[in-house]
Amino acid sequence: MRSKKGLIIFLCLTLAVAALVMYMGSRGANQSYGQSSWVLSWFTKLVPFFGKLPQGRQVYLIRRMAHAFEYGIFALCCSALLFSIGKIEKKWACGAVTMLATFGLACIDELLIQAGTAGRTGTFKDVLFDCASALVVAIIVMIVKYKHDGKNQ
Repeated sequence: MRSKKGLIIFLCLTLAVAALVMYMGSRGANQSYGQSSWVLSWFTKLVPFFGKLPQGRQVYLIRRMAHAFEYGIFALCCSALLFSIGKIEKKWACGAVTMLATFGLACIDELLIQAGTAGRTGTFKDVLFDCASALVVAIIVMIVKYKHDGKNQ
């Protein structure tokens, strides 16, 4: 194990992001839609061509980007936690454990929490999308770690 301080920080960050994901999933449809609308109005000012898309498509894409962001941050924190533990020698194994943790969180969020929340739905397709978002981040982390380790040898 490397630094206890780093381990505690990354553990707390990982758990906080997981809690945030579950909290956001537990919000009712009206609360969730209201937040998406706020982000949508901000995003259309930032990216003007986005406002030319049909309203339903805009909301769908904003919601997908929110999930991609949440699960990407979770994968980043989870990878940092695993690397700070220092017990996993192979970078691909760290990525695999990160993906397993992401899959578990996505199943809990989509299939248990959102499916049981008024006005919300959770499907296995959503779980796969969340995992795909995390996979992109996990691959980037492994590449950066590989390059970093190569420079330090």
